[in-house]
Amino acid sequence: MDIAKVCDIGGRNKNEDSVMAYQTKNGGCFAVADGLGGHAGGDIASACVTEALEREYYMNDLCSTDRLKELFYTAQNKLLATADLEGKKGMRTTLAALLISDKTAVYGHIGDSRIYHFRKGVLQQVTADHSVAYLSYLNGEISYEDIKNSPDQNRLIRSMGVPEKFKPEIAEAVKVEEGDAFLLCTDGFWEHISEKDVVAALKKSQTASRWLAKMVRIIKKNIKDIPDCDNYSAVTIYV
Repeated sequence: MDIAKVCDIGGRNKNEDSVMAYQTKNGGCFAVADGLGGHAGGDIASACVTEALEREYYMNDLCSTDRLKELFYTAQNKLLATADLEGKKGMRTTLAALLISDKTAVYGHIGDSRIYHFRKGVLQQVTADHSVAYLSYLNGEISYEDIKNSPDQNRLIRSMGVPEKFKPEIAEAVKVEEGDAFLLCTDGFWEHISEKDVVAALKKSQTASRWLAKMVRIIKKNIKDIPDCDNYSAVTIYV
């Protein structure tokens, strides 16, 4: 596998995103998290869950739906404990995570950070945003393209850090094939690049780092007139 990652402050004064890419001989654990703006300690929250994920995965790198669920719960418990310690109850963050081992992949998420899977020329968003905007799309009230511009895009119905909103969605394991590619990214990333451009950038790249670099150039071009654009982060995996 070939791996690349980016975590950029964008036009904000603070970077509340966090990324993690822990590669093993046969796979690895990869994640992006977006601390929620407006909630105290968003930067602490995102770093807390990715660090907890990495530590726990290091102890047991099993790749299964049950194992990924355990990782999410461990990260949630660590976040709640950290919030108590820091005196910042209510710290919240999204989390999208991917486990790969040999020829198997398992992914899960909570919030609106996304995971895309590319295979044989087709890009698929394999996570469904836990947001009011995405619900509006599912109900046929807005188009898929309108999600990123919806005033409800940042209204999350699930997130890490709040017990009543902690409902991670873990998918069944899938087989990984040679030539597959994965993109994990926060909303500050996917809001400013079309899926058409994601595919075009990948088709012109032979490595994960080149794929990511091409996408970042597109994002920088698209946000140059947005002075307060969000942090943007991503992890790319090329099999």
